[in-house]
Amino acid sequence: MDKKNFYLVVIVAVMTMFLFTGCEGFVEYTGVIYDVQTNEPLDSVKCVMVAFKRDYLITYSDSVGNYQVGTPMVGCVPNCGEYEVEFSKRGYKTQTIKAPTNVYLGKE
Repeated sequence: MDKKNFYLVVIVAVMTMFLFTGCEGFVEYTGVIYDVQTNEPLDSVKCVMVAFKRDYLITYSDSVGNYQVGTPMVGCVPNCGEYEVEFSKRGYKTQTIKAPTNVYLGKE
């Protein structure tokens, strides 16, 4: 291999490495959902990744308010990890939050 091709291979390898280490293939958010007035955890809150509104990605908070929601394997995308999640429950105002952790829902 001549010197020119060697440098080309090295440059492509380095660029590929940065491409795959610079972003995530899967993004997940977890936390607890509370009633804003009582600070009690809320169960059965629907959690949906806004960018991926697919039935198999919809989750619900458990009996003590814990939720976990994630993306499918999305590969390399700009602004990895900056997704919005919609939280909804009958009797409460729906909220859409970017990169959420703990969530507080108020009644309608």
